[in-house]
Amino acid sequence: MPTATAITQIGGYISLVKLISLIVLFIAWIPLIYWVVADAKKVHATVANWTTVMFLAGAVGFFVWLLIPLFIIGLCMYLLAVGSTALLYVVHRNSLVDTYEKILTAEHIKSLLVN
Repeated sequence: MPTATAITQIGGYISLVKLISLIVLFIAWIPLIYWVVADAKKVHATVANWTTVMFLAGAVGFFVWLLIPLFIIGLCMYLLAVGSTALLYVVHRNSLVDTYEKILTAEHIKSLLVN
């Protein structure tokens, strides 16, 4: 009869795929914050407000991702928090600039694909 110590496995506590996706998406969020800071200064938006909102969206989304037991649901919540906040900033940014400076519009995306 095997003992409890004989059937326990060592290791395998962390999924490498999940850990790598967590690290990659967290690291991808950091340049997004820097872009919002630089762009908000350039278009004369309220830098402190948008930096705080982007930081909190990512931080809260990250902690929700870690707290939700189902990885894919937590991932979706994180992407929703960061993505919706980034899109909200882009909409606000586009309302402050001229037509030719707007980003993520059909014309902007076409110009990126043509070049």
